[in-house]
Amino acid sequence: MGGASSPSPTPPLRFAQWAGSTKGAASLIAEAIRQVRAMAVTGMVVIRADSAFFSHKVVAACRRAKARFSMTVAQRKRVRELITTIPEDAWTAIKYPKAT
Repeated sequence: MGGASSPSPTPPLRFAQWAGSTKGAASLIAEAIRQVRAMAVTGMVVIRADSAFFSHKVVAACRRAKARFSMTVAQRKRVRELITTIPEDAWTAIKYPKAT
């Protein structure tokens, strides 16, 4: 399903072959998390995705699996308007150790 791309103890899975389509993305992510957990991984699972993978179903799948997630959302007018309403002190920096 994916390939190792990091020397970390739990290498990230990559899904570039699905880029550009959200069709099936939620079930794909849910299955990937199940596979990771089946390997006895007990640490935090972090899903990173670009806007092509974003959907409410994908977010729900991450939440059901208790995975952390970081996704970009297409910068449409309404999204930009909503972002401006977030107070500056509400933002949290995300640190990805050994991220490439």
